[in-house]
Amino acid sequence: MNDAICQMYYAKSGLARFVYRRLTGMLNKSLEKGTPNLNLMFNYNMPFRGIAKMTGGICTAESAGGILTMVNGHFFKGLGQIISGFVHAGKKHKAADAIR
Repeated sequence: MNDAICQMYYAKSGLARFVYRRLTGMLNKSLEKGTPNLNLMFNYNMPFRGIAKMTGGICTAESAGGILTMVNGHFFKGLGQIISGFVHAGKKHKAADAIR
């Protein structure tokens, strides 16, 4: 969970390596223009645990773990964790709204 997104070039998943190449290409293009995209640089160097913290509750730690599982080559297991995380987050939001 502490590995940065830019370290996905080590990933077992072809999809994750594609995302890495795409992000790297977009970052290099912005640097060549002379005006670096700071939002892209921030996201590129952010660890996977940062995804859960920066999304305002949309993506939980369980969902971020699912993304990491997908990056490590277990697509369907990771997809299940992501869906489970969204369902649990939705239940928590409904319970919190009922209290208000």
